[in-house]
Amino acid sequence: MAAGEDQTKAIVRDAKGPSTNGADSDSPKEGKIGVSATLLQDLTTQRTAALRAALSVRPDIALIAITHNLAAQIMIRRTCCRAH
Repeated sequence: MAAGEDQTKAIVRDAKGPSTNGADSDSPKEGKIGVSATLLQDLTTQRTAALRAALSVRPDIALIAITHNLAAQIMIRRTCCRAH
């Protein structure tokens, strides 16, 4: 894994906050603790702002994150289309 990828994952992990189950997961089912919709929206807004701030000072990492996201979307679409 490249150093840039490690840094991107660290920034994203830091912006997400600590994991409730000790593992990094984007699954909405894992780590639910029954919070109100208002609190969830507020926390999501804060996480987004923190991620934007962190990436604004590191445009090289921002480019890596965007490229990774786009590549992942393309691979998911190709995988879904082949399954049918």
